[in-house]
Amino acid sequence: MANWFDQVTKTLADKKLDRRQAMKTIAGTVAGVAIAGYLPETALAKKFGCSVQSCGTYTNCPKNSNINCYCFANLKNKPQCGCDYLCGSAKNCTKNSDCGKGFYCSITCCGTMDCIQKCNQTCTLGSVHAGKTASGH
Repeated sequence: MANWFDQVTKTLADKKLDRRQAMKTIAGTVAGVAIAGYLPETALAKKFGCSVQSCGTYTNCPKNSNINCYCFANLKNKPQCGCDYLCGSAKNCTKNSDCGKGFYCSITCCGTMDCIQKCNQTCTLGSVHAGKTASGH
């Protein structure tokens, strides 16, 4: 992996490109990879109005009127809105396929990987709750 630049330049040299064309190709590839890695997270953040957060900093999903919807990170560490719940009341998971339709797997303030319900209008925690919640609130 340390010699990746040498391998790329040798490959480009085999294509009979001059140095300027080779550097443009390398710069374009690096820029393309950087932009491609950034865009999905940006798109998700715009969709949900969230950024990836951690326990103690979870906030409500700005683009969802349900006050029980919080910004959690999915298994790909991308922001996703999920319903808050009491710790111990959710199904444990290790991958998204462990969860049913309308749920995704995430780690929360509960300290376990749980199936979180995707936010909708029926997300409720109740006005009176006791114990620790996934959002930490």
